[in-house]
Amino acid sequence: MYELLFKNNGQINRIAIGSSYDELFQKLKDDLHKKGTKPAYFRMMDKNDKRIIDYGSHKNKYIIRKVID
Repeated sequence: MYELLFKNNGQINRIAIGSSYDELFQKLKDDLHKKGTKPAYFRMMDKNDKRIIDYGSHKNKYIIRKVID
């Protein structure tokens, strides 16, 4: 299992839980669409057990991390 987190000004909120990275990346795109945000790009960085996704915001990031094998 994986979880999708949204980091906003230091606060972290869980957006979704899913069974695959691809499923959660789609939920990330759906969340951006729901907020009316059109990402300039997606830049992904792996750090420890997390994948950090930058989409062009200076303050906000998404994080996908594995929580259960």
